[in-house]
Amino acid sequence: MLPLPILSGVTFRDRLVATIRAARPVIECPGALVVGSEVPNLLERGAAATLVVSQDLDVGVPVDRHAALKERLGDLHEFEPSAEEPSVWTPRSPELLELNFVGIDPSQDPAEAYVLEDDRLPLPPGPAGRHAGPAAAPGGGGRAVAAPRGGREGGPVTAVQERRLRELRSRVLVRAFDHRQRGHARGVWFRLRRVLTLAREAYALPPDEAKQLIAEGHRPEAVGRELEPSRVILFVPAERVARIASARRLAVRLSAEMLSAECLALVPFETGPGPAR
Repeated sequence: MLPLPILSGVTFRDRLVATIRAARPVIECPGALVVGSEVPNLLERGAAATLVVSQDLDVGVPVDRHAALKERLGDLHEFEPSAEEPSVWTPRSPELLELNFVGIDPSQDPAEAYVLEDDRLPLPPGPAGRHAGPAAAPGGGGRAVAAPRGGREGGPVTAVQERRLRELRSRVLVRAFDHRQRGHARGVWFRLRRVLTLAREAYALPPDEAKQLIAEGHRPEAVGRELEPSRVILFVPAERVARIASARRLAVRLSAEMLSAECLALVPFETGPGPAR
């Protein structure tokens, strides 16, 4: 059986391995870590990892190794810094993933989230509540937010005001980073749930039946291509699904059974707004 066109092409595994290879100059920096559960899952021999939706690779940088890693950025020939977010390096080739540099500081209070500021490579908070913080700035080569001059009396701000300013600036940067990630892994589940809210019935289909439906003009939903491996998700009228003997009905919810289905046919509600086309 020939694979569906939507399922062909470069896989996430291929892009992940190629990205790790291209990012070796910084990944091999002592202390640097590749963070994210998709990496060991996909690289494990014989693993059939599924539903890895990241379109980027997170590189964890211990704050005390920040300066050393910065010296290696010039060796990243396959990437260039993002104009919108300096902690993100975008690939020059579509076959690679973005690099997100995040800070790791085990000594930082997990209840707080600070950004290690730097003109070339700022570090937003890293995984598991470990954040890059101003306390580590001297050793890591970064800097804390400078205290502005000119309070009500024209003099320097107090220590309390400086701390509040630093926390406010850090929260803004963290929120900007989180907002950007909605276009990647963090937003996929929302987009998938939004598609499911438009369906009153769901059916698992064999790939050959999905291929036939695509040939008839039913367009796959874009969110299916954001999953790994890719899924074919189609909105199909109930009368057409009824003619598919091999269709297996599923509950319309994010269950293990639905997420393991390679091809899905969704029956839209008869009234109300239909799926966007």
